[in-house]
Amino acid sequence: ETDAAIEALLSSDAGTGDAVREPEDPRATETMREALEQGRTLEGSLATLLVETATGNLIAAAIGAKGVDVEVAAAATAELARQKPRVEERIGLKDAFEEVLLTSARRYYLLRPVGSDGRMFLLLVLDRTKANLTAAQEGLAAIGRALR
Repeated sequence: ETDAAIEALLSSDAGTGDAVREPEDPRATETMREALEQGRTLEGSLATLLVETATGNLIAAAIGAKGVDVEVAAAATAELARQKPRVEERIGLKDAFEEVLLTSARRYYLLRPVGSDGRMFLLLVLDRTKANLTAAQEGLAAIGRALR
């Protein structure tokens, strides 16, 4: 039941094709597009998104499969990303979370803040049956470093 709720919130069958979405910000660089493209090379990758935390707006995306509603995924996971500082404080962390992992029966959703200010985060959506989670975590960390 929980898996179905997450899937309903974060995906739909009306996804986009195998294209890289152009960043809405005209100042976005080739580095951003190249970094997000790295996400498409990860085994089991369905989409790699760069999202504005405060609004949930999609800044850029590299989409590797149909069936991921990237706008909904960005907005829904931004709500979770905005809670991150409160969770860290409540559990008394001395350092910040590096990433957050959501799992459903079919997918992994891996969130990683970009930079130290928390204004943006990366979201990597993976097919759970095909993904290598450790490799995906390492790949997402490399993408984050490239975007700093």
